[in-house]
This record gives sequence, structure tokens and C-alpha cells, in this order.
Amino acid sequence: METRLKNLSEGLAALEQWVRYRLAELLGQEHKIEVEAVQSRLAGLELLPGQCLPFEENLALITVLAPHLQSDFFDRIFGDVLPQNGDYPSLGGATWDAVPGIYTHGGDVDVSTGREGPETAFVSQTAV
Repeated sequence: METRLKNLSEGLAALEQWVRYRLAELLGQEHKIEVEAVQSRLAGLELLPGQCLPFEENLALITVLAPHLQSDFFDRIFGDVLPQNGDYPSLGGATWDAVPGIYTHGGDVDVSTGREGPETAFVSQTAV
């Protein structure tokens, strides 16, 4: 159990680095991280018992889990990167009055991996 908690904690830390990097990249801002190091950190995590998934799959899994583990996870990052913007509907995800935080969908994962194309538009339109 302790190993799983450590892996989730490491996954959240790596995801935060990755999200900050991708937001800076998308907004044309400078943000330095060692991309390969973060990718290998995420790829090396065993988030599911007995399974070491590739980077993209672990990224998708931890992205979906993040708001359930820390309800302010994405709010905090978006607030730091875009302090003037208030609400963040243009960044994707969904919010509900009864549930705190931003919850992601498939289109957000595609954008975070850098795979933007026709399939991303389809996923974003059908996931909302």
C-alpha cells in the first residue's frame, strides 16, 4: 500500500511539471523542464498493481485521477499560470457546482501529450 501511495504522489508531481510545461508551450511562454526525465518518471510508475504502462497511458491515468486525489490540482496550476483569467473554460475539462475542481476529458489528455489533430477535435466534441 505504501508503494502505491508513493507512486501516486510521484505521478501527481510529474503531472504538475508536465501540465505547467505544456501550458507554457501552448501560451508561448518559457518553461524549462527535462522533458525526457518527466516522461520516463511517468512511464516508470506502477499506478496499476503489477502493470508498468507507457508514458501516454500513465499520463492519461494520472490526469483522470488527479482531481479525485486533489480537488484543486488543476485550479491551482491554472491559477498560477493564468492569474488574470478567473474561470478556465478555454483550457478544457468540466466543472460542476456540486463538485469542486476541474475534471478532465479525453481532449485534454490529447492536448497534454501534444497530439492535436482531427481525433482530438472529435474527442473534445463528444466528451462534453
